[in-house]
Order: sequence, then structure tokens, then C-alpha cells
Amino acid sequence: MPELYERIQYLEEKLIQLLANYEQQKAIVQKLQQENQDLKQMIATKDRGVAHSSEDNNMDTVIRKLSGQPGVDKMISNYIKDIDQCIAFLEKLA
Repeated sequence: MPELYERIQYLEEKLIQLLANYEQQKAIVQKLQQENQDLKQMIATKDRGVAHSSEDNNMDTVIRKLSGQPGVDKMISNYIKDIDQCIAFLEKLA
């Protein structure tokens, strides 16, 4: 009978250790999931920045190509003026 009692105590200790290890692993998994999510957000933010930078570079190239042609400066100025008017209109709506 004492052997059975010792065996039960041994199993109880192992079960407590297993539960503690499970809780530790669960906490680690949650931490890693949060870190993974944060890294995904950082990548998405950097991707948007790269895309925006690429768009800016493309716009600079277009402007350089067009700047030598007559009437382009006036056309660009008119576009800027139209954009400013649209922005002012949208600000009034908000």
C-alpha cells in the first residue's frame, strides 16, 4: 500500500510540473504571437513607405522629363491650383 501512495504522490508532482510547464509555454506562445503581429505591422508600414517613396521617385522622373517642354509649367501650376481648390472644398465639408 505505501508503494501505491508513493506512486500517486509521484504522479501528482509530475502533473503539477506538467501544468507549470504548460502555463510557461502558453505564455511564450502568446508573447511570440504578439511579437509576430507587431513585426507584420512593421513590415506593412515599411512596405507602404517604400511604395510611397517609389511613387515619389516616379513623379520626380515625370517632372524632369516634362520640365523641358513648353507650357508644362503652366499646366502643372493649373493642376496644383485645382488640387488646392478641391482640398479647400473637402475641408469645408468636414
